[in-house]
Amino acid sequence: MHLVFLFRRSDAESPTGGTDRPVPHVDARPPFSPTSLKARLPVVKFESLAERWAAREEEGEHVCVICMRSLEEGHEVRELSNCAHAFHTACLDAWMDEGRWTCPLCRSYLSSS
Repeated sequence: MHLVFLFRRSDAESPTGGTDRPVPHVDARPPFSPTSLKARLPVVKFESLAERWAAREEEGEHVCVICMRSLEEGHEVRELSNCAHAFHTACLDAWMDEGRWTCPLCRSYLSSS
């Protein structure tokens, strides 16, 4: 003989507390236009970042995760102020032109203000 017990979660035990609450509206509009974001994120030569990274012992190959190519001497890059990740300028500009405003790597906002 087998016994099968079925339990039903009461409304009070449900994750929503028994109410079907609507999801709050999230404003999906960007806080900045792509043009204003680009103005906030200066373009620098990769070697200036490489020197700083070497001083912090962050050596090794650095890759733009948008195009998956190496960041190398002579390349123009943008370094994000919130997370310090860097990307080829053209790659990040195209990323922003598509309405994306979070870091392609860690998803922090591209600009803090």
